[in-house]
Amino acid sequence: MVAYKNVAIAGSTGILGPSVVEAFQKSGHFNITLLARANNVDAVKAQFPDVKVAQIDYDSPESLTKALENQDAVVSALNHELHKPQIALIDAAIKAGVKRFIPSEYGADASIQEIRDIPYLRSKGIVQDYITKSGLSYTFLYTGPFLEWALLKGFFLDPDNADAHVWNGGDIPIGTTLLSDVGLAIVNTLLNPSETENRHLYVASRVTTQNEILAAARESHPEIKFSIVPRDLESSLAAAWEADKAGRSGEPGFIRDFLSACLYKFHREYKVDDKRDNNLLGIRTLSGEEFKQVIAKALD
Repeated sequence: MVAYKNVAIAGSTGILGPSVVEAFQKSGHFNITLLARANNVDAVKAQFPDVKVAQIDYDSPESLTKALENQDAVVSALNHELHKPQIALIDAAIKAGVKRFIPSEYGADASIQEIRDIPYLRSKGIVQDYITKSGLSYTFLYTGPFLEWALLKGFFLDPDNADAHVWNGGDIPIGTTLLSDVGLAIVNTLLNPSETENRHLYVASRVTTQNEILAAARESHPEIKFSIVPRDLESSLAAAWEADKAGRSGEPGFIRDFLSACLYKFHREYKVDDKRDNNLLGIRTLSGEEFKQVIAKALD
C-alpha cells in the first residue's frame, strides 16, 4: 500500500489540533488542508498562515464532499462529544473516495463497554460503530490523557486548589501521552498505511501513577502544599451513576469521578507494555528525568 500524500484535518484550533498540524508540517511528507467552518476560517488562517484552508459546512454534504475530493486521508481532531460532524465527515469521505479516516478517539478506548457507557464518552462508541460498519478504512488511536493538558485540568492533581484526589492508593498504572507525540503517532499512522489499516493502536509517552506525578510536582514546586483526598473508585463510581439517574451527572464533581473511573479502572490496555504500539508509531518513552521536566513546566 502506497503511503498517503494529501491529508485533510478537522479541528485544527482545538486542544489537540495545533500539535497535529505541527507534526504534519515537520514531517514534510504531506500536503495538508485544514477544514474550517465559515465563522472560523479567519482564525485558522491567522494561526496557520502557510497552510491551505478549505471552508466547509458540516450540515452540507456537498460542501464536505467537495472539500475532501483528492484527499487520501482525513484526520479528525474535533471535540469527541460532537459525533454528528464526524459522521458527516465519514459520509463525505466515502463519497469523495478518501482512503483512510482517523476519528477523534485518542484518549479513551471506546472498544471497552464500560467506557462507552460513561455519559460524556458515549459519542465515541457511536462514531466507532459507524465507521466500522461503513467500509471506510480507519485507524483508532488511543493515547490516554494528553499529559501536559491533563496536568492543568485536574486529572491527576489540582494545582489551583493545592489538592489531589488520590484513587485507590495512587499506584494504578496509567498511560499518558504528550500532545506532540499524539501528532507524531498520527503522522506515522499514515506513513505506514498497511501496518495500521483497520486497527486499534495504543501509545503512551510514559506509563506512570498518581503517586509518581505527585512526587514530581512536590519536587519541582515545593511551594504548592498539596493535600491528599483519598478516594475509592467503586463507591465513587456508584455515587456518580446515582447522580446520572437523578440528572446531575453534569456537575463538576461527578464529571471528575466518571472520568477518573475511565482512567484508573477501565483502561486495562495501558497496564500491558507489549500491547502498546510505540515502536510502530515512533513514540519514545520519556525517561524519569524528562517526565519530571514535563511536570515542572506544566505547573510553572
